[in-house]
Order: sequence, then structure tokens, then C-alpha cells
Amino acid sequence: MKLVTALSIMIMIGTSGCYVLVDQPREIEKKLDIRYYAIDPESILELIDKGETDVFIPLENLPEETPSIRPNSVIWSEGDFFKVAHLLHQQSAQEPFEAYNLYSMHFSMDCDDIEQGAFSYASFSFFTLVGSDEQEVRAENTIAVNLTDSWVATYQAEYYPNIRKRKAIDLAGHEISAEAALQIAEMNGGAEKRLEFGNACLIDALTPAAEGEGWKILYVNSKNTLESILEIFIDAKTGVFEIVSTQ
Repeated sequence: MKLVTALSIMIMIGTSGCYVLVDQPREIEKKLDIRYYAIDPESILELIDKGETDVFIPLENLPEETPSIRPNSVIWSEGDFFKVAHLLHQQSAQEPFEAYNLYSMHFSMDCDDIEQGAFSYASFSFFTLVGSDEQEVRAENTIAVNLTDSWVATYQAEYYPNIRKRKAIDLAGHEISAEAALQIAEMNGGAEKRLEFGNACLIDALTPAAEGEGWKILYVNSKNTLESILEIFIDAKTGVFEIVSTQ
């Protein structure tokens, strides 16, 4: 799971980095906090449903990759990941959940795990606007959840001036879940492509996508995580798909 972890963290932090445009104002990033916590994937959902909030064990550093295989009993849906992220976001941001807007979701898995039909990693990025009329500041909080290695993480930062305008995801319009989007991709070229590579690949589900309101399903060569072997866009409302690129 080390490749998925490295790629996922790169994408997670990459969505929040600062950037510079020629002859344009520069957006400055101020890192506020990065924290890691251990979790028990087999019990945390039940504990949260019972109203428990003390379910995250602080860690000093990101845990090393573990050789253990995720138990088959730990199969989480998009909603399960979001439930954990919701609680951790509330605790880390120390503000009501409604004060922030969800602007990005990312799910990931190894192609070898496709038979389980569930993702083993997810991240959610939230933003809110703070500051004065003179200078608008964007505060962001990204939550990562790794089932395989049983950890979660928070990454908080502020950006000013607020140049990169974020757009909140319309969850009410997301009738196609990450799992459903993956199945659509699998039936329309995904399964064939990953078998062509002997399952030596990673699968990422990202939203929003450059193509519009929907999911971008990426099949990535695990021997070169910058090499996409198949990209499929899936409309989040209708499930209509489009093959964006293929190797």
C-alpha cells in the first residue's frame, strides 16, 4: 500500500499548494498544522454511531507501511469514509462543520484489491473564507483516511490573498457514488486495461474533474505513478461516461 499512500499524499497536498502566474499576484501559503492519528478500522464506525468522539489516537509521525493485509471484513463505503472525515474535521478545525465547504474528494486503491470492490484510502478537502474586506484569506483543512495502515491525518493551511477560487461540491447532485463510478469504469475499459498490466496499477477516483461535475477515474501504472494508462470521466448525476485518454 506504500505506492497508494505516497501518491495519495502527493495529490492531497498538491490540491492545496500555492502557485504563481506570470505577471499575476502570488498566493502565499501559511501551513498551520499537520497531525496524524491511529484508528481501529474495525470498530471506529460503530463507536461513532454510538456517539463516541474519542476515537483518534495521536501519533508523532506518519506510520510506516505495515506488512499486514487489510482484513476482508473492513469494507468501507464512500459514506463510511466521510463519516470519519466529518468527525475529524470538526475536531481539528474546531468550528461547526457547516462553516466549511467540501471542494474535493479523492479515493484510491491497488488494482489487486479490485475484487473487494472497496477503496482503501480517501481524502476530503474543505475550505472557508476568513479575513477582512482588505484581504480575504482562504482557510483549508484536508482529511486523509488510510484503512490499510490504520491512520488518519489532517493538513491545515491558510492562503492569501484568495486567488484560487474554490467551488463547493454539490453533494445533492452527486447521485453516483465513488464505488458506482468505479464499477462504471470497470465495465467500460477499466477491467481490460488493468488486466493488460497484470493488475500492476493503482486506481484513483477524483472529484471534481476538469471535464465537469463528476468523477475522474484514473488507472495509473504502479511502476511509474506519473503514467496514466486510462482516464474515464463519469457524470456524477447521470452516470454517463467518456473515455478521456487511454494508453
